[in-house]
Amino acid sequence: MTLSAWMIAAYSIGAWFFIQRWMTLYILYRVYKVQPMPATEIPSFSSGFKKGWAAFVILALIFLPLFLDAQAKDWLIGRLGEEGSAAYSSSVMMFTPGLVGAYAIFIGRKSISSGRLKLGKLVDIFSKSLPKVVPIAVTIYFAEEDKQDIQVGEIDLTPINESQRVYNYLHDRKKELYS
Repeated sequence: MTLSAWMIAAYSIGAWFFIQRWMTLYILYRVYKVQPMPATEIPSFSSGFKKGWAAFVILALIFLPLFLDAQAKDWLIGRLGEEGSAAYSSSVMMFTPGLVGAYAIFIGRKSISSGRLKLGKLVDIFSKSLPKVVPIAVTIYFAEEDKQDIQVGEIDLTPINESQRVYNYLHDRKKELYS
């Protein structure tokens, strides 16, 4: 598959998601007869940005490493060398969620009931969210692993089978923990 064909497919899927979301909102708007917010309750862009600029940084923390990996190969090779660039490429999907998670905890620390970050409170928050996060994290990890196999051009089923074994183990372990 050429890069052009891949981009057309990606943009087509993105357009479909946009159209589907727009249609869903329009139908819900009609069914539930939603009224617009009064203009006096809508904050100005500048006041909203002042209040929520820190959350905008999360988007940059997600986008920039992926953009560098996809578009700045020569720059990465110049800074990190050939092996460093390859290592960055293979680990970008691993460190980005951790970086974003640490930043989200940092900016959300004021929302914790006690107002301070305490290890016990963080463990409690993480343990409650774990059943929701693990399937997503495993899916992303295995998608990245499979993508690396497909990029070679020949699909070697050994890593995919290994991924399936690990996924089955984690899935069974999840059943044991949450049953």
